[in-house]
Amino acid sequence: MRTRVLIVLLIWCFTSSAVGQTPPVDSMKHLLQSTSADSARMRLHFLLAQSYLKNGEQDSQFVHATAALALAGKIKSLSVDQKKIKAGSLRIIGIYYRYEGDYSKAIDYYIQALKDFEEIQDSNGIASTNNSIGIAFLNMERFEEAYQYFTAAYRMDSLLNRSAKQAADLTNMVNALRKKGNLPDSVYEHALVFAARALPLAEQSGDRALIVSTRETMGMILRDLGRYGE
Repeated sequence: MRTRVLIVLLIWCFTSSAVGQTPPVDSMKHLLQSTSADSARMRLHFLLAQSYLKNGEQDSQFVHATAALALAGKIKSLSVDQKKIKAGSLRIIGIYYRYEGDYSKAIDYYIQALKDFEEIQDSNGIASTNNSIGIAFLNMERFEEAYQYFTAAYRMDSLLNRSAKQAADLTNMVNALRKKGNLPDSVYEHALVFAARALPLAEQSGDRALIVSTRETMGMILRDLGRYGE
């Protein structure tokens, strides 16, 4: 009983850690071997999937996200937190298929994740998953659908006041507009408004890569418009 309580407390500490702090993979693997409770194992598999996603270890991220999803299916009545883990696992599996170039399959998983996030009204999950769907559609050159999902992500990120995410969403919206090709100047002007709105948000975030990307995007739109001096 003491061992089980300790395991539960350690898992709680992992999931309650500050944003940006990733629990050690070895510690989570050790805990995974020490518990048989489906709810605890589901959470640990999800945390491992997140860690491997951040580290770019795609096969491992897929294995653990799939395991978390399977365990979620075994729990009769999921709590809100468990539904969030299930939705997050679906999104991580979608990201795996996007990396593999199977964009249709990625979108299938993203749509399932989005429905779950919407059911529990998880704003962060809704925004991130809309962005993920937009990226998949952009890769499929389905630019109108990409633009719609990027716009939905931007609206949610604006409500959440996430400057870096807003800047990235706006830049993605610009890319979806530009890649249609052979557009009237009015559309490029519209894209320029988005890019101009994105730049101060990027600067506010302090993300140097995002700032550079946003400035480059503005430059490309000005070039499209023939405004080379700017």
